[in-house]
Amino acid sequence: MADSNVAITAGSGTPIDTQIPADGSDHRQVVVLGSPSTNARVAEVDANGRLLVAATGGSAGAIGPTQIESTSANSALALAVSTAGNVTFWLAGTATTTTAAVTAGSVTFEQSVDNTNWSPLLCVRSDTGAAVSTWSGTLSAGVGLAFEAALEGVAFVRVRPTANASSGTLFATIIAGGMAFSPSMTLTGIPAVTLAAGSSAVGTVAAPSITKATQASTGFTVQPLRDAGRVAVTLNANQVAPSAATTDALTSMTPVRDGVNGTAATAFAVTSGKRFRIQSITLSMRLTAATAAWSRFAIRSTPSGTTVATTSPIVWQMELSSQNVAATGYVDRFHADFPDGLELPSAANFALVSQASGTGVALTVSIVGFEY
Repeated sequence: MADSNVAITAGSGTPIDTQIPADGSDHRQVVVLGSPSTNARVAEVDANGRLLVAATGGSAGAIGPTQIESTSANSALALAVSTAGNVTFWLAGTATTTTAAVTAGSVTFEQSVDNTNWSPLLCVRSDTGAAVSTWSGTLSAGVGLAFEAALEGVAFVRVRPTANASSGTLFATIIAGGMAFSPSMTLTGIPAVTLAAGSSAVGTVAAPSITKATQASTGFTVQPLRDAGRVAVTLNANQVAPSAATTDALTSMTPVRDGVNGTAATAFAVTSGKRFRIQSITLSMRLTAATAAWSRFAIRSTPSGTTVATTSPIVWQMELSSQNVAATGYVDRFHADFPDGLELPSAANFALVSQASGTGVALTVSIVGFEY
């Protein structure tokens, strides 16, 4: 439909409200929302042309206070709430402002679409913020208890007594409101937060329980878990003679933990509760006789409780050779880095095994890593 205007003469008794636009063009009709006699009751439009309105809630129905439960009588209290957005259930000891005590009462909050078939209605208890569909307990004298719930798609609600009070009489009031209600929620599965006394902003966070080397569903640290409780570990064998047999032999090494020498041994165990991460292995084979030779190295490991042997599973191995050079003092070297670590699990047993093709060989080994 094309734009149109009505030609009028502005002045007393003008039948149509008009306004001259900012560009100075013809008068335009103005529709006033509210009372034009007071600016406080006229709807406004912001600089972007959006209508500004304020909505206030109002009661969409109420019933009670009504006796629903006592030592001798029980009767449900129901209310139609198809036009309501939220509902509040009030429980008290009497219908007066000075309420009496009720001991061991019990009720269930329910919802329905046909006023015949009922199901539990989840409410938020006002004094604790807990989500509940039932209540049982004791009300002290002078105390009322409120439960609130949203009502999207609900036509009827009721509060139904489920057990007699041992003393006193329980009254209920149902008040339905026109505004939507967003219940409070309690999150689970996240670290608990405890605020310091007298403060609403500064607090301490209780860390979740995390097992090192085990993936957790939640966790936070100020450093990588591999650095928490880290202990530097090296294992060294210096100029040792390998087995000249055709099978591996356990090789004696001396452990050093955080700079402290340990006792030389042919087998070791990862500290219980930690993992051993190998960062590098350096090997060298030196000929002590003018005979070409080769040597083989391997790390063998077994789970906790099992003795490591020359036939245990191999987790890493390498072979060095003089490449047919037969000269005393010839050295062949090898260095291996493990950027993400070669790891052995908690309490695992491990050993370095070696063998060589002849007796004129001296081996040097250095295994560098850390436990965490």
